[in-house]
Amino acid sequence: MTQEVLEAGQPARPRRRQGMPTGLIWTLGIITLVVLTLASLAVISDLTARTVEDELLISAVEKSESAMKATQDEFSAVLDEYDAQDLSDADRAELLDRLGEVAAAGEVAIAEAGVGVADVPILPWHTKIIAAQDAYLAHNVAWVNYMSAAAEDPTEWFQPQPDVNSTFSAAKEPLVAAIPLLDVTNLLPRVRAIFDDGGGESDGGASNGDGQAA
Repeated sequence: MTQEVLEAGQPARPRRRQGMPTGLIWTLGIITLVVLTLASLAVISDLTARTVEDELLISAVEKSESAMKATQDEFSAVLDEYDAQDLSDADRAELLDRLGEVAAAGEVAIAEAGVGVADVPILPWHTKIIAAQDAYLAHNVAWVNYMSAAAEDPTEWFQPQPDVNSTFSAAKEPLVAAIPLLDVTNLLPRVRAIFDDGGGESDGGASNGDGQAA
């Protein structure tokens, strides 16, 4: 039997399976690394943006609360100048006029602070921070309405203010919920201080002494 016949009778050798080209492996690895890096940067950037937004919002809220407290302090200072048990008609008229002036000034100061809260820039997908902003703005607006009414009729100072109370309480949970889990700038204690101490609601006006206007 010839060599040609032997070779012709042998089965064909299977082709070697070629692996993925080394260049392609490197390319895919680099692409994966780039994607992961970009994703990490996006997460870090978003967390940074949330932290900055929260910092700005809470600072604006603190300014608003300070304006409210300053107004109530002024109210208390005016009241302290008069003897409530011995007021003549002239004294009473003068007292009410002065309280009306305090309310008018407070309305302006608190409204300006509210503009500061509203002007805090927040990315549209940061919905928790937007909810916190809206919730606190409702409280600020309730105070502006309160002061507007007291400026027109100073006896409003001594009337119950359910909107002020309810909006103050309702703003706490959204403000706390808006703080990132990684609270790198220690914002949570500042929010708690606003509500634990009562912020601008602690004194003066028709305060009930527990951090809210009564």
